[in-house]
Amino acid sequence: MSACSALFVSAALLSASLMGAAPAAVLAQDAAPSRQLDSISFYRGACHSLTTPDGDVSQTCAPALIQNLYSDGDVGYSFIHVAPDNHAQAAVSFLGNGGGMAPGSIAVAGVLLNGPDGNESYEGRGVCTRAGADDGPQSVSCEATTDNGMYTATFVSDGSAPQVRDMTESAEKAPKK
Repeated sequence: MSACSALFVSAALLSASLMGAAPAAVLAQDAAPSRQLDSISFYRGACHSLTTPDGDVSQTCAPALIQNLYSDGDVGYSFIHVAPDNHAQAAVSFLGNGGGMAPGSIAVAGVLLNGPDGNESYEGRGVCTRAGADDGPQSVSCEATTDNGMYTATFVSDGSAPQVRDMTESAEKAPKK
C-alpha cells in the first residue's frame, strides 16, 4: 500500500466511523500492502482550523484526526471535513517524516486530498507539530505550501486515549500476491 493510498484508506476509515459504518468493510476493499503501515490512530477532539487554497473550511471540519505511522518513519495526519448540505466527506492529509526534525515535528513532503470527486496529491514543503502529553490533550498543527496553494490545519484532542489499530497484524494476515 503506498503512503497515499494508506492515508486515503485511513480517511475512509475515519469517515466510516463518524457515519457509524463498520471500518472492517473499508479495510477489506484495500489490497495487500507493498509498504508497511504500522498503525492508524483515531483521535477525538476539536478541529480548530482547516484552510485550503479554496478558503477556510473550518466550520465543516470533523471533531476527529487520523495519525498514520509507517515503518520507515513517515507520519501522516488527516483532517476530515463534511459538507453540511450533502454530507460529502473529504480529507486533507499531510505526509512527512520526522528525520532531522525536533521531537514531535515532521517535515511535510506532500498534501493529499481525498474527496467525492476523486483523489489528488501535491508535493509540498511545510511542517506538522504535535505537542502535549501522551496521557492528556494533544495538539497537532500543520501547514504546507504546494503548487496548488497553502494548506493549514489545527486540531486539539479531548485528552482521551486514541483508538489505535495495529496494521502490522493486518499485514501479516493479508494474502501474499
